[in-house]
Amino acid sequence: MEWSSSGSDDSGSEGVLDASQMGNAEAVAGNLERLVLSASGDKQESPKTMSRFRRLHTLNLSCNALTEVPAVLQQCAKLEKLSLRSNRLTELPKWMACLKNLRQLNLSGNGLKQFPLPILELTNLKYLYMGGNVLESLPSAIDKLENLQILYLGGNQLVEVPHTLGNMLTLTALVLCDNKLRALPQCIAQLENLRSLLLHKNQLRTLPQEIVGLRGLREVRYFFIELTFYSKFRHVWQILSGTRLQLT
Repeated sequence: MEWSSSGSDDSGSEGVLDASQMGNAEAVAGNLERLVLSASGDKQESPKTMSRFRRLHTLNLSCNALTEVPAVLQQCAKLEKLSLRSNRLTELPKWMACLKNLRQLNLSGNGLKQFPLPILELTNLKYLYMGGNVLESLPSAIDKLENLQILYLGGNQLVEVPHTLGNMLTLTALVLCDNKLRALPQCIAQLENLRSLLLHKNQLRTLPQEIVGLRGLREVRYFFIELTFYSKFRHVWQILSGTRLQLT
């Protein structure tokens, strides 16, 4: 069941809720599965309690000018999808490590400078979106996210990535575009399930030749201003038949 702005039970529409409807939402809280409290930059009022939202698995708190994650979310033990996109978060609380059922977490468009360590305890995560922050580094223990399939880190301030990234064998998409990377570690070649690798708008001068072993790779976006690049690595792309190379 979803909650729509009209107050009707319509499983085919997005559950959009504003502050004026909060009382009605709590009246049907026991059946709600998806709750959307996104706004247009104006802070919304969060529910006073989430204990009655016992079936809730999807929560969208995007665009609410939040400066901290509402503590009431500690009660959302069954939450699988959480969007905190486009807020004003600079850190995450330690208790977020208790949201063990999370499969998808969107933190894009905030002010995170350091990678929040509680995320490393969310080992069931499959999709992690952290684009448009100001991250300067990644923890070496990032490989604790052993089920992660999509890691989106575009639009940050990364100057390097840890070698442990090569242990994340479930990754199918790695987005590192629009950072300050000067080199990639050879461990990238260990990501045998990788299909998409986005590297454009960095300061890369070369790529590890070992990526020739990534037979499943189908999309590579890479910006390189020197014309010698294609001739130097042409054999790599010929071997990776079917790979779409975009030099933009």
